[in-house]
Amino acid sequence: MNPPDLLCHTSRRQHTNALTPPRGALRVSGGCTIDPEPITAADAALRLRKDPATIRSWGSRYQARKLGRHDRRTYYDYNDLATIDGCIARGEDVPETAELRDQLRAALRERFRAAA
Repeated sequence: MNPPDLLCHTSRRQHTNALTPPRGALRVSGGCTIDPEPITAADAALRLRKDPATIRSWGSRYQARKLGRHDRRTYYDYNDLATIDGCIARGEDVPETAELRDQLRAALRERFRAAA
C-alpha cells in the first residue's frame, strides 16, 4: 500500500503541506543523507514480521520518528523502525533519539562498505 500522494513531496499537485521533507533534507554525520520512507504501523509490521501494536509502542517507547498523520493513520519512518528492530535483535541498547539512530545507521553502512 502506498501512502496518499500528499505524503510525497513529488506529488502531481505539489502540496505545500507535505509531511515528508524534500529528498536529502535529513543529514547525519559524515555528510551522508538518509531520506525517510513513510510507512504505516500495519505495513511496517508486515515487513518487520512484528505485531502492529509493537510498532505503535515503539513510537512512544523509543520515540520512533513519526512523519505525520493522514486520516486515522500515523506514518513512521521505516528506516528508523528497522534500526530499532535491528538493535533489539542484536541485543543492543536502542539509541534514545532518531538522530542518534541515523548516526548509528551511517556508521553501520560505513563499516559494511569498508568490509566489502
